[in-house]
This record gives sequence, structure tokens and C-alpha cells, in this order.
Amino acid sequence: MPQENDKCCDRCKVGYCAPLERFKLKAVRPEGPTFLKVCDICGTLWHGTVQDVRRVSAQEATTLY
Repeated sequence: MPQENDKCCDRCKVGYCAPLERFKLKAVRPEGPTFLKVCDICGTLWHGTVQDVRRVSAQEATTLY
């Protein structure tokens, strides 16, 4: 889980929110299906499923993808 003191932009602090085009696809697990996206503004990583999107640390993203 990301630490509260992680550097993230104000929008990422709110959550996975518009404008969604600022999130770039970084990785996909087709068997999930899940995806890893990164914020163009601050680099925050987001792990998404068909039902949920949540912030993840770089370490957790490495484990997942």
C-alpha cells in the first residue's frame, strides 16, 4: 500500500478521477484482466480491475505485473 507521504498530485490524492487521459497504460495482465496505469503529472501508479482502481506502490506493482 502506498505511504501517505508519497509524492502525488492533488488529483491523485483525491483518487482515480478526471481527466482520465492523464493516466497512461503501463502494463496489462490479460488473465485478470487487470491493468497498471501511471499518472503523467506525478507518476502515481494505479492498479485496476473491472470493478475497482486503487493506488499501489512501485514494489506492489512489480509483484503484480
